Amino acid sequence: MNIDGDVGQLSFKYFDVQRDVLGGDTVSEYVDVPAQKWENLIKRMAKGKKVTVRFVGSQYRHDFTMTMEQKSALWNIWRVYELMR
Repeated sequence: MNIDGDVGQLSFKYFDVQRDVLGGDTVSEYVDVPAQKWENLIKRMAKGKKVTVRFVGSQYRHDFTMTMEQKSALWNIWRVYELMR
């Protein structure tokens, strides 16, 4: 992950990652983690000027740059979460 030039890495254990085959060659992978554990990262991603996330697998690598709309949506979701706490 690269947030405004600050590079970091998130790693998850193989069996912590949930995988769903959506059809054909399309697979969805996700990890369910407590939001408060990632509070600082979520805020930095939502407020960053340039945020790039790199997904790395055994057979692929894909860089994803967040748009302003995506960062705004992340911030709005975080604010709703904080109100619900």
